[in-house]
Amino acid sequence: MKRYPLHITHQLNDTFSLKTRIHMIFKEGSAQVKTWKYTSILGVMFLGLLTLACQKQAMNLAPTSTLLSEEYNTDVSNIASVTSMAFRENSKEWYFEIKEPQTVDFILAEYNTANFFDFQLFNDKSQLLASNQTGDTPAKGFAYKFNKTGTYYIKIDDLGDEEKRLVAAIFFKDKGGK
Repeated sequence: MKRYPLHITHQLNDTFSLKTRIHMIFKEGSAQVKTWKYTSILGVMFLGLLTLACQKQAMNLAPTSTLLSEEYNTDVSNIASVTSMAFRENSKEWYFEIKEPQTVDFILAEYNTANFFDFQLFNDKSQLLASNQTGDTPAKGFAYKFNKTGTYYIKIDDLGDEEKRLVAAIFFKDKGGK
């Protein structure tokens, strides 16, 4: 009987070759390979750190909003203009334009009400910037330092039993006295 070679097998079925390959699998890598692995990992970490370090950082980390207490009094000599915003329905928005960086105080214009209501300041992307609400009770108002020009709005959500609520926006002159 004639023997034909098996074409569906390959040379890896050879016992000697198979043992050699198994030994190669469990053999530790050379020092050069380890060096290249560590070098590449350190390179990737360095590039990641460099990317994080080069990102734009916040210029001013000071808070831009502060609450105004009941004892707050406005210095009349620094007022540039006052805008009164009357709210007659819930979720009404009062829009205003900021043309230069400045500080504005937002306070309740009605002092004879028994309790304060909460109101919020938003930017043109509807992001909440400031509120007079802290904890259980709202404050008389808040001061906000506008670092960017643009359109902003004040909004209230709960008028309660009142027909109208007034919020005054007090725009201050800059330090140069313009």
